[in-house]
Amino acid sequence: MAKTNKDKDLARLEFAVDLAVRAGNVAMRYYNSSYRKNEGVNEEKNRSTLADHEAQHEIIKALQLHPIYGKEEIIAEEGNFKNTTPVKSGITWVIDALDGTTNFDNRIPLFCTAIGALKNGKPWLGVVFDMLANEVYYAMDGHPTKVWNINQGTDLKVRTARNILKLKHSILATHISAIKEKARPLFENNLLMTIQQEVRTIRNLGCGQLALAYLAAGRIHTFFQIRAHIWDQLAGIVLIKNAGGIVTELDGSEWKHNSKDFIASANKTIHSKFIKLIEKR
Repeated sequence: MAKTNKDKDLARLEFAVDLAVRAGNVAMRYYNSSYRKNEGVNEEKNRSTLADHEAQHEIIKALQLHPIYGKEEIIAEEGNFKNTTPVKSGITWVIDALDGTTNFDNRIPLFCTAIGALKNGKPWLGVVFDMLANEVYYAMDGHPTKVWNINQGTDLKVRTARNILKLKHSILATHISAIKEKARPLFENNLLMTIQQEVRTIRNLGCGQLALAYLAAGRIHTFFQIRAHIWDQLAGIVLIKNAGGIVTELDGSEWKHNSKDFIASANKTIHSKFIKLIEKR
């Protein structure tokens, strides 16, 4: 019997989950030593560790050798793959093999492997592997977000927090880039101070994709980022959308694959309140 489109989609999602785990495990070989590809990298920049390059190579090699997926476009953080343009018709893979490299380098246990895919330019598939927790967050359009705890053998459906409706009850996260020029807008016009006065607390994990996964699982309630790349966003955005959350640009307009500034929230109520808050500043 020929496979249905649904079967093919599920096979692709399973492939992406397996690939994220494999690549994450490649990165973990270097966790205790954190070898760097270039010791002379400017200290102000987010270091590209050897682990990052090796993990990305593992993902890209597997995609390129696949009889079907090998024909599809790839966007990735490292090397020439960052300049790829997403296709308007078809699949584009989007990879951040090691998100949170500064954390990784300094033994801060917040980093992950993220694999996403656009279909016809829209968010479609997302996988985030938290290596130290041994948890895989995964989703696809039409398939709800789940968390697979590898150690416990559980595979549970998760949802964003629907009961957090007031800013004063919400835990908000953002990402402060190690690149000072990218981080500067967060500290202009009292943006963070304005937000801090209204929410329960602000967290910066140093790993945006993991923060998005936490939002999908109901652990935090809003996340926003300024000057992000698509590999900083896509996998986690798919998780949130398929867990009942909402993602837009900062002004509330539709998120697009070329969006740089975005907000993700657990529900429409908290989302609209946060947009109004940042509009007032």
